[in-house]
Amino acid sequence: MEISEILAQLERNPGYFPRQAVLAAVARREEITPALLKVLEDAAENPEPYASDADSMIVIFAGYLLAQFRESRAYPVLLRICALAGEVPFELLGEGPTGRILASVSGGDISGMVSLIENEQANPHLRWHALDGLVSLVIGGLRTRDEIIGQFRHLFQTLKREPSDVWNGFAGACCDLWPGELMEACALPGTKV
Repeated sequence: MEISEILAQLERNPGYFPRQAVLAAVARREEITPALLKVLEDAAENPEPYASDADSMIVIFAGYLLAQFRESRAYPVLLRICALAGEVPFELLGEGPTGRILASVSGGDISGMVSLIENEQANPHLRWHALDGLVSLVIGGLRTRDEIIGQFRHLFQTLKREPSDVWNGFAGACCDLWPGELMEACALPGTKV
């Protein structure tokens, strides 16, 4: 299957999983990677055509395939998509495990995910996903638990302390790593742990 044919089959929702096209993309990883990166770049630069078309699937497939390939060139582009306003990132990337996708393409670099977490203008659910991405780095062996706990300690000091989806996600991420050593940091001022 030619690259153009693979991309055409991944472009729109056909009502079924395009298994043959996905398998062909995986088999031709080196050849298709530049085209998938271009899809992400196009979506980051001009999201409207993709976001406004409910049947458009190419950005989702690009994200998943590049995550499977562990393609680090996708990391900054996906972070730009995640920082887009409102629901646009979900319209482009779907409701899937965005944090795990970010972790897969990060090469272990946490700086982009931390920036997304700290970005108060970003969608709170995507900030939550980025927290999940940090946990995924520990699970995948790309970062140690101590490194991520250290980052959580920093986030406890920098994130605005108000009830939000970000703090809900943060609580879940903390529980995933059981950071008992952070109990003092997470306590509200004036409370005893």
